[in-house]
Amino acid sequence: MRYLGVLLGLLCTLSISGREGEATDSVASPTLSIREVFKQMPSSLLPTLSENNRLDMIDFIDSKLKAEVDNLLGGKSEMTALSDDSISIRVSDALQMSILLLKPAQLTDSISQIICVAQTYGTDSISSSTKFDYYTNKWVQIDATPILSDADKKRINTLDLQTIVNWNSVILKKD
Repeated sequence: MRYLGVLLGLLCTLSISGREGEATDSVASPTLSIREVFKQMPSSLLPTLSENNRLDMIDFIDSKLKAEVDNLLGGKSEMTALSDDSISIRVSDALQMSILLLKPAQLTDSISQIICVAQTYGTDSISSSTKFDYYTNKWVQIDATPILSDADKKRINTLDLQTIVNWNSVILKKD
């Protein structure tokens, strides 16, 4: 009987600690690395690259090689930068994509990390423009622009300013 009491106590303890872990996991999303985010990116957001293309790009850049792959449209795509919290990809001559990991200014129960996907269309033309989309780290789109820290706002503005700088350099070359 004594063993039964110890066994029941142990089972109750394990059951309660398991539930606590489940509640925590379901409330807050785990923090992901930029590599994991890129690997898990839905193909609908970057249909030009297969999952193998994305994995190859990471392997090439880690090996200090040019991270260029043949994309699904028969062209070339290249990962031009990979850091701890961002990736930059020349998807085609007309599209540059940057993926940034951001922290929300105010942590919520369900969002501890924000993915910003910046797509610059017309990268070598005067009419280029950048579109920003925001996602949770489970790739669920966030409809409204999230409240970001000042540092992350500055990073977003820098990407947007690059479009203007490129536009100005095209104008200057024509004179």
